Amino acid sequence: MPAVTMFSVVEVGHGDDERFIQFYKEVRDFLSKQPGFIMNQLFRSGAQTAARRFMVVGKWESTEAMASATTSEEWKKLMSGRQMTLSPTPFEEVIVD
Repeated sequence: MPAVTMFSVVEVGHGDDERFIQFYKEVRDFLSKQPGFIMNQLFRSGAQTAARRFMVVGKWESTEAMASATTSEEWKKLMSGRQMTLSPTPFEEVIVD
């Protein structure tokens, strides 16, 4: 089964960039300890006024591994009370050079 790459555009309130980046580090630390995790990166748009200016790219061994990590009780606790819009979408690799 091919690896799965997850793309998630994140909506963050204006002025909340640094707080979000710190939160992302907590999320990355949690995810890096989960079975099937391969990698995770954070990108910020050059359009600083865009509400959806962050993108998270993660790679997992399978969709099931990603789903298991992001539906766990620990994940729910980590995400509890966060006011941000996430849109995670998994993609399977088709052609990789």
